[in-house]
Amino acid sequence: MISTIRIIPKDPLIARDGRPFSFGNRMHSLDWPKPSTVAGSLRTMIGKLAGGSFDKKMVDGLKAMTILGPLPLESSSNGDFLFFPAPKDILVQKDNAAEKKGPFMLRPRRVEDRCGSSCGTDLGEEEYLPFMEPEPEESFKPGKIPPFWRSDLMIKWLLAQDVASMPKIDPKDENYKAKGSSPFKDFPRKEDRVHVSIDSQKGTAEDGMLFSTTGLDMREPGMSMSLRVKCETYGEIIGDLSEHHPLGGERRLARWDRSKDEALWSCPDEILDALKGLRPGDGIRMVLGTSAVFEKGWLPGWLDDDKKGKIPGTSVEVRLISAVTSRWEPLSGWSYETKRPKPLSRMVPAGSVYFLELLSEDASELAEVWLEPVSDEKLYKNDGYGLALWGLWK
Repeated sequence: MISTIRIIPKDPLIARDGRPFSFGNRMHSLDWPKPSTVAGSLRTMIGKLAGGSFDKKMVDGLKAMTILGPLPLESSSNGDFLFFPAPKDILVQKDNAAEKKGPFMLRPRRVEDRCGSSCGTDLGEEEYLPFMEPEPEESFKPGKIPPFWRSDLMIKWLLAQDVASMPKIDPKDENYKAKGSSPFKDFPRKEDRVHVSIDSQKGTAEDGMLFSTTGLDMREPGMSMSLRVKCETYGEIIGDLSEHHPLGGERRLARWDRSKDEALWSCPDEILDALKGLRPGDGIRMVLGTSAVFEKGWLPGWLDDDKKGKIPGTSVEVRLISAVTSRWEPLSGWSYETKRPKPLSRMVPAGSVYFLELLSEDASELAEVWLEPVSDEKLYKNDGYGLALWGLWK
C-alpha cells in the first residue's frame, strides 16, 4: 500500500545537530529535519496505534516500512506544489546583476578546453571531469541560492532549458521569503528561545541553568511537510491516520494526516517524454532530493571501479562523468534498540548533482524511480535517504 501524509507542526521543531549541548551553551539547529527523524517519529506513532507492544514482530514490521521525505508542500489557490532543495549545479552573482550575467549552469568540462593542455593534471583524461561555469565577462563573487525551489521550476531546470526563461534569482531580493510571491522558498524560519531552570521550592531561577534553543518554525499559512509511505502491515492505520504526535526534540507537537498527494510524487510527463528521447551517449543528471548515504563516501556503491553501474531498481546502465556536491554532513543519533550511540555516517548533501552518461538503449525506466532512494543500504533507503530526481545535461 502506498500512501501520502501531510505533517503540520504546531510548534517550532527542534532538529539539532550532533554538537555537544549543555547548560550555558547554545543549541545549533539543522536547516531541515533529517529523514530518519521524521521516519522514526512516524514508526513510533504507528506502533502505539497498533497496540504499543513493540515486540520483535512489531519492530520488524515497522522497520520494513519505506518512508520517503519529508519535502516542503505548499497549498494555495493556484494548487499544491512540492518544493525541492536547490540544485548545486547553478551559480548566481552576489550583486544585483544576476539578470544580466547569470545564472550560470555548472557543467563538466575538460581542463584542456580552458588552458590548451592537461595543465599538469589527469583531470579530463582518466579521472572525473571537473565541473566549471561558462567564461563570464568578468569575475564575480557567488551569491546565495534560495534553499527550496518549487516543482515546476525544478522541472525546467532538470530539462536544461534556457536559463533566460527562469524567474530572476536575486540574492538580495527578500520577496521569495513571502508566501506565494515566488517559486523560491527560504523556509523554514529559525526561531531562538531562551530557557532557564526554575527552583521548585524557591520559585526562582537556578544559577548557571540558562540555555537557548533554535527551532524550525514551519507555521506558515499553506505550508506543510509531505511524506510518501510504502507499507504492507499497517496499511489500515495509515489509511485512516489523523493524529497529533511529537516530532523532533523536546516532544514538540505536529499534526499527521493521511492525504491525497500521490500525484505530486509521480514523475512529471515532461521528464518522462525527455527520458524516452535519450539514446546511448546522452547525458543524465541525478539530483538528490534528500541527503544520501553511500558506502564510498560521495561515490554511489552501485558504481564499479570503471565508474559504471545500473541505477537501483532499473536496468538502466550509466557511467559517472562528474559530480557537484559540497562538504559531507554528519548523521548520528541514539539507538533505542542497542541502547548506545549509532555509528557516525557521512551524508552527501541534498541538492548534489551527478552527471551520468547513458550506456543503455532506453532510459524511460527512470520515470519509475522518480523520488525513489538511491542510497546503498536498505536501512537508509527505508528512511528516505537519497531520493533522486532525473534530468538532462547534454
